[in-house]
Amino acid sequence: MRLKRIELKNFKRFLDFQAQFSLGINVVKGPLNEMGKSTLLEGISAALFYNPKSTAKWLKDYVSWGSTKQCRIS
Repeated sequence: MRLKRIELKNFKRFLDFQAQFSLGINVVKGPLNEMGKSTLLEGISAALFYNPKSTAKWLKDYVSWGSTKQCRIS
């Protein structure tokens, strides 16, 4: 399987985030800590392995702080 694109909405620190991936190796880097690199990795894992329509309580951990909307991953 090849990951081409990810879209995170209301997912932890990302209110509306999109990224395109190229063929081969892609590098994600940020100038400082707490820029969202690990959160992006969690989003990729959630997109590949979790049911987006699930109502599981642990999914609330992914919703942005102070938001009442469900997170969306595609």
